[in-house]
Amino acid sequence: MAGEAGGGEFRAERGHVETELEALTKTMNGLQLFKDKDLMREWVMACEDSKKQLDGLRYFRRMLCEDHNPHVQHIIQLGLVPYFVKYLKQGTAEIQVEAAWALTNVSAGTAEETEAVVEQGAIPALVDIMRKDKGSLKEQAIWAVGNIAAERQFRDVLIEKGALRLLLGTLQDDSASLSTVRIGTWALANFCRTRFYGGDTEELANTVIQVSANLLRQRDRDILADAVWALSSIAEWQDNYVSRIIAAGAIPHLVKHLGNRSPSVVHPTLRCLSSVALGPESSAAEVVACGALPRLKRLLMGHQKKRVLGNACLVLANLVASGWSTCQGVIDVGIMPLVMDVLRSSIYEVKCKAAFVVINAFTTSSMPYQGVVQLSNDGCIEALCAFLTWEQRSTVAAALTALGTALAMGELGRLNNGGGAGGAVLMNESYEMSEKAHKKRVRARGYHGRSNRVACQVSAAGGRETLRQLTEHECQEVASLARDLLGRYFQVDDVGSDLDEAHGAMEDGLEGDELEDGEDALSELAANGHGTEADPAQELQDMLEDWSVNDRSPVKPAITCAK
Repeated sequence: MAGEAGGGEFRAERGHVETELEALTKTMNGLQLFKDKDLMREWVMACEDSKKQLDGLRYFRRMLCEDHNPHVQHIIQLGLVPYFVKYLKQGTAEIQVEAAWALTNVSAGTAEETEAVVEQGAIPALVDIMRKDKGSLKEQAIWAVGNIAAERQFRDVLIEKGALRLLLGTLQDDSASLSTVRIGTWALANFCRTRFYGGDTEELANTVIQVSANLLRQRDRDILADAVWALSSIAEWQDNYVSRIIAAGAIPHLVKHLGNRSPSVVHPTLRCLSSVALGPESSAAEVVACGALPRLKRLLMGHQKKRVLGNACLVLANLVASGWSTCQGVIDVGIMPLVMDVLRSSIYEVKCKAAFVVINAFTTSSMPYQGVVQLSNDGCIEALCAFLTWEQRSTVAAALTALGTALAMGELGRLNNGGGAGGAVLMNESYEMSEKAHKKRVRARGYHGRSNRVACQVSAAGGRETLRQLTEHECQEVASLARDLLGRYFQVDDVGSDLDEAHGAMEDGLEGDELEDGEDALSELAANGHGTEADPAQELQDMLEDWSVNDRSPVKPAITCAK
């Protein structure tokens, strides 16, 4: 091992040490770093004096404890890391603690600074301490291991040497102190930042999940936060890990912690549940079944932290994307009006996440026409029209796709009994109605004298004018989608005020309760000979296929955990 191979350096004769000391002294004079150079000389030369060893280690450890760790590079340049490793292996208990502490702070820096610790053989020495010792020395070794584990390449070496198994054993030890469990849980979160590969890591991952889930029963805020971070990272690995998290019984505890008073716990909990909700529909159903929706509603109603609000919207966006039954639950609890409030009042970063709650609701699988009616009543059509004016192209394109689904379903309602989507509150602060700028105007296209009321609502919200402007958008995808919507659902008319028509349609209100299944309506139209030159039944079927009503457009969060 690296530490053993370099052991001869530490058994150098006194003459060699004095030569090394002269070089170190020149370096120190150049850096003007150390005030007490005599202490430095004594420490380097005092191979047998344990008191001087301890004093010297404390001297350098205190330097490394200064804010922002300004002296790490100087310590490395002076060649002191090998001495820290030396005393970690063969010093007294006090000396070992100081040496481990110094190595902890060196490894807390950049990847290159962490590498300087690993190259001197620190990993085998730290793992050996974790295996044999208890108390403060073991705790300090775990801390150093946690810093090293934050770097993927060194994390894998730690797993190979058995550090993770030893850590899991400590976290399952009822006799472990609170401080040891705190540091150990934080180290575990760093181990989980990227997926495990090779060997028996699948079985190891299962143990990590179960231990992390068990830690959710703790009351300590720091332990809870880091245990959730561990699970949140694992949920990002692959969908099959989400099912393991559910099987470990973690979801009820995660949902419970949505009500925690500490944002440091709520934030990672939301990130974890967002990843769980992004999995199969059954995963989202589990989150809802454990009572997440009322707690998410309370977060939207009363939380001021933008990070919490944004991530609550991410969870909701992924929940509504999982399927209509879950989306219906979100609507029934009364969450959508609160999402509208977020869109009106929050900063742009949070609004972008809230936007996909609305967009995903329209593009979720198996949405019935009545779903469009309910979403329209909550102001979602006006919200989609507002999104069309945003700068981010991906959001505009997604909003156009969602609007296409809503318009297609509105056409289904028109063909059935003339029902529509109106009566929602306009988002006037987000979108101002464009004044008439051209003689030619577009109005909602209809067959047999009936209007597509979703199209009328889009017109009333100023969306048709925005669509016309988007046909000249520099992004071809956006321009093409806008042209398609205008061509399918709106027509050019030289005369008349279709704005009045649109407002009149909205005043009629929504009458979606008596609607039958869309396919039955289409069959009835065909049987009764209600076709025109452009068969509405066939055209609607084409619309529904083109706009991919059953597609999901979920948002997957990126999760990071600081070292």
